[in-house]
Amino acid sequence: MAYYKNQSIMDLILLAAGASTRYNTTRPKYWLTMYDGRFMIEHAIEPFLDQVDKIHVVILAEHEQWNVSKTLKEIYGDRVYVYARDTISNGPAESAAWVLEKLKDTPVFIKDCDNIFTAQLPEGNFVCVQPGHTDPNKSYVQFFDGQVEQIAEKLPISDVACVGGYGFASSREFVQLVKNLPDDRELFISHVVESLLPVQAVTADNYVDVGTLDKFVEF
Repeated sequence: MAYYKNQSIMDLILLAAGASTRYNTTRPKYWLTMYDGRFMIEHAIEPFLDQVDKIHVVILAEHEQWNVSKTLKEIYGDRVYVYARDTISNGPAESAAWVLEKLKDTPVFIKDCDNIFTAQLPEGNFVCVQPGHTDPNKSYVQFFDGQVEQIAEKLPISDVACVGGYGFASSREFVQLVKNLPDDRELFISHVVESLLPVQAVTADNYVDVGTLDKFVEF
């Protein structure tokens, strides 16, 4: 599989601090081994290694019993940083903001840990998408002429789904937008994107969803 390259102008934020409730496993889902003996998280990161600079991974502190930080350092060296949360956040957007508050302002690519795909990452604000989906657990977009004009969480407003990759031109702006969101609901990345519309639509290729145990086993 060929991967894209660019000038590594952005950092990668890899979200892996969920409860893995759709997996009935002892280890967190991202730490399960795939068909080639490597961790799921490695497959999630690998297609973007030549397009990002630093790699920031957010996990739960209880996951450190599997030596996650030490192992990721052995794999990726000094370009990886691991942040361990004591508690589960109020959604992916809050987890990402929790990490980004610790960093200087920079462009970022925020990605889920339980999917694999390739895409050419542009500058600016963007959403990675793919047509032909009906899964009610995904977010969906409507776009025209390469621009996302509407996005909805877990509501199929079209068959074009977000595949779990989102780019933001400014990490500081992302943090501020999260702070402005009402905290009486789970905060998804799509809620932040809503505040920035229109944004670029980036077509994802070679997409594999391993968000549930059944899909992981099937893959």
